[in-house]
Amino acid sequence: MSALAELQTAAMAEGQLSAKQKQLIGVGIAVAHGGGGVIALHIHDAITAGANRQELEETIGVAISMGGGSAATAGSAALEAMDQFFADAGRAGTADAGHI
Repeated sequence: MSALAELQTAAMAEGQLSAKQKQLIGVGIAVAHGGGGVIALHIHDAITAGANRQELEETIGVAISMGGGSAATAGSAALEAMDQFFADAGRAGTADAGHI
């Protein structure tokens, strides 16, 4: 498990892709594969990395288009998680609202 945690940390670190971009990719993959709890994790981490509502909605939309019916269900859960994280942070999730 520690090796997996190290891989996760290294994979999500800033590089040619920003941490935000990598978290958005994580959201998309989690939604396309119906990743359950990992969806909320990546939604939270994407918001923390600076993703706004529009970026997350577009990412979720692409994931649904790639994943079909099961991704539509997962996408609905992702939108609910996103709304909850933004509500808990007391902000609307717009591009100029800042980080959690």
